[in-house]
Amino acid sequence: MTKPKPIDTPETSEQKPLNYYFTFPETVKIIVGTERKCWTLHKELVCQRSEHFRAAFQSNFIESNGVLILEDEDPKIFAYVIDWLYGVDGTRLVILPKLSTSTMVYFKIYVVVDRYCLEKLKLAVIECLRPPFSTRMNFCPKIDDVLYLYEHTQSLKNDPARKFLVDSTLQWVLAPPSTLPDMLPGLAECNLEFSRDLILATRSHLLLAATECRLLKCSVHKK
Repeated sequence: MTKPKPIDTPETSEQKPLNYYFTFPETVKIIVGTERKCWTLHKELVCQRSEHFRAAFQSNFIESNGVLILEDEDPKIFAYVIDWLYGVDGTRLVILPKLSTSTMVYFKIYVVVDRYCLEKLKLAVIECLRPPFSTRMNFCPKIDDVLYLYEHTQSLKNDPARKFLVDSTLQWVLAPPSTLPDMLPGLAECNLEFSRDLILATRSHLLLAATECRLLKCSVHKK
């Protein structure tokens, strides 16, 4: 029986159902953390969903022999990446309900998938923090959230997680509820880059003219 021809571009993987990848017999191993947690995965699936893994397993380095060691990663966090890789369409994040109260877990997942070029999963992580995926109708970033994300992400382009933190903070600054969180005053001072991004976002928002304001009950653009 002739084996299906591998796909060269990641875009076409969106058109393939999960069962398609099980027609490829070749597997690879990803070993994670100091505990050396090992996952055996379908090579075609992993390579289609991640540019990083595709480059590793199809290169001339040791990883091309079918073994990739990620000693610095947390197996518990990486497990959610595996869940996503084997998702039906590779666009939704598989998250256990008990994680809905821990924003840091989401941000740790985000940092991992950002490192391995899983662009769709990056956006899925952010969507998990927005209604209706989350019950946080007025999410206010914590100082630890800002410090962690700004330490582990780059300011290149327009990072979705950084933008999410800035936009969420802007919502609290310009459309505050009756009671402000205690950490809000120190939030803008905890990281220089975050402070800059928040200032730029605030200035941009204040200059809104014909553009519709997206903030609920904005104190600047009162109806």
